[in-house]
Amino acid sequence: MTTGAQDALPPDVVCLGFMQWVHSLAMEQLGTTQYSTSGPQSPITGVSDTWRFARPDGSGFDLSLNADGSQWVVGADAGFDADRIGSIIARAAAAVKNQEFGENICYIAQLASLSPEIGSQLAVQMLRILGDQRPTEGRRRLSNHAILEFCTDREEGKDYLFVPDTRITVYIYAPGPTAGPLSAKFASNILETVRLICSLALGRPVSGPPAIFPAKGGDAELARQLQFDQSILTLARNGVSLDVFAELLALADFSGVDKIRRSLAAYDSAIQQSNPDAAVMLFVSGIEAISAPGPKWGSESAGARFVYAAESLCLEAVDALVNHANVETAFDITLRGKIERRRKRLLYALYDRRSVPTHTGLSMAAGMFDAFGDPRSIRVALVSELHWQMILGYILAPRSFLVGHPEVDPRKATSE
Repeated sequence: MTTGAQDALPPDVVCLGFMQWVHSLAMEQLGTTQYSTSGPQSPITGVSDTWRFARPDGSGFDLSLNADGSQWVVGADAGFDADRIGSIIARAAAAVKNQEFGENICYIAQLASLSPEIGSQLAVQMLRILGDQRPTEGRRRLSNHAILEFCTDREEGKDYLFVPDTRITVYIYAPGPTAGPLSAKFASNILETVRLICSLALGRPVSGPPAIFPAKGGDAELARQLQFDQSILTLARNGVSLDVFAELLALADFSGVDKIRRSLAAYDSAIQQSNPDAAVMLFVSGIEAISAPGPKWGSESAGARFVYAAESLCLEAVDALVNHANVETAFDITLRGKIERRRKRLLYALYDRRSVPTHTGLSMAAGMFDAFGDPRSIRVALVSELHWQMILGYILAPRSFLVGHPEVDPRKATSE
């Protein structure tokens, strides 16, 4: 098989899909049961340059990338028919060329969102948690790629300040025809994105396992039954679908999905911080991830683009922040004039929060007795809401922000 990518498939997906088909067909025809990789990762294919497919006794055959990275070369142990291996390789290459991946492979994993414990993290995050946390029960879907089942450790008739521990069973549907290198990578990437989405949906950190494995027996059968069950609603936050795998992808392509993933990663990291400056830096970084373009010109007028994006995606949330009773205390700022001027002054001040601590260092962490009165804890709560409101605004109507583009918007912007 040559290593050139097929239409619309990245090189690593082509090669991993090819190896997965080889693994499946070799198990069926040659009795191999396992595969392994060795050697460096090829810059051309994005995967290891040597693959071995072996029987339980260790005998098997190898596929190695040739010197110029253009073709996989076969090396077989004694007792293996070269013609049958060649036939397997030809069938695998044809399947990938036609983008055929067989029946989905179901993976299963457990995520958890635990009720916060008393400590420095809670001191910083308490106000945010009380405003952001969302109890969720039952099954939800994220397109046909993942089904989630939320179960909260709640006792009937008992009142809770914080949502009790929540366990999430995740069923992921990866490309076949058998569990292998492509399905494992696909399931792992989907699980991490699901974990980040759940952190936003619940308003609390969600932890996941170090690895994910194919579902077996009753779990696999249940997963297959649930995948296309239309009675399972899509996971949402404030009425906005969080399905980035199908709904957002249809509107924004992969670059838009990547922006949201990066922003979600920043949100997830921010809500785990025990230092308020670090939390705000990450929130602002996540907000900027939504508006920042990829090309080099993105460094031009970055502050003006940040302000424009916030006003464009969630103007109501910006105005709520401007008019909040504690905003001036939280940001150590005085807001005067018309609403337009106050918006810009606050948003530029917020944008500065992403970089000032990198030059001046972080302030001391808050203590538990400061959880409600410390302006920094208030700031964390206010910026958090603006962040997730911007994420929802982008998911609803993804767009590009061309402020600072050398041809479309060549002017230099100032922050007043």
